[in-house]
Amino acid sequence: LSYTNPWKKENSFIFNMPTLERKLLGGEDKYRILCKLQEGAHGTVYLAEDIHSQQRVAIKQISTSSKASRQAFLKEVEIATAVSPHDCIITTMDTTCSVGIGSIVMPLIPHDLVDWLPSKRHTRRSLCKFFFQICQAIGHLHSLRIAHLDIKLENILVDSLGNALLCDFGSAHYFDDSLEHPVGTVLYWSPEKAQDTNFDKAAADVWSLGILFYVLLTKSYPCVGTTEDEVINTLKNGKLSFHALESSKCSAAAKNLIHSMLQIQPSQRATIADVLRDPFFAQL
Repeated sequence: LSYTNPWKKENSFIFNMPTLERKLLGGEDKYRILCKLQEGAHGTVYLAEDIHSQQRVAIKQISTSSKASRQAFLKEVEIATAVSPHDCIITTMDTTCSVGIGSIVMPLIPHDLVDWLPSKRHTRRSLCKFFFQICQAIGHLHSLRIAHLDIKLENILVDSLGNALLCDFGSAHYFDDSLEHPVGTVLYWSPEKAQDTNFDKAAADVWSLGILFYVLLTKSYPCVGTTEDEVINTLKNGKLSFHALESSKCSAAAKNLIHSMLQIQPSQRATIADVLRDPFFAQL
């Protein structure tokens, strides 16, 4: 099995595309769009250039044509700004807004884990380092009473020094926010998230971290199913398969950490503070 989400369209970052017709972002004569890099549920990311400094950046453009989409954009900007700066989180450099389009400007980071992992040779130690860095990022969010709610390989970037950076706050919410509909990616949903929109957001993030670590170490998912509906039913029934983990050469400490994060009952699940204090990380 590969690292890729089985339902994810192949849309890796591409830098060899011909430059599109030059246009200015938001009419503010500040950034020039060069080409599309990636399209997702919460917006489209473009390669762009600062007109004055010629610095290349990534710009996420989000539709703000409706009241709901404008509110979603403002929430994402508020949260992305609140959590930055942090060593393990993508920096928000600038934000702009024009008629019907909101934009978030970020450093240009060429790879996410989906396209970076298969192209490199890794040790378990390096994968565990990535995971610990993302745990640090989530610990920072939770200290601000913010949940990411869409932790996955695609939302983790790798910089030129080989460090992991958490990105994309389009699904993020404050702990006290109410949710009208489920957010995030089904393969990383917790069982309670699959059943109700009223769930412990911090505990759901820890579950997603458990899935992430499982995937990093085994290249497979513990949620059995070939469609989203099948995976949701697996989650609702609490019938995960840990065969790939148990048959792997992972240490007992790594297995115990994963099991602590993938407890079916949220009240029995490790918190992010528990995860960061886990003895497993002492060996890194």
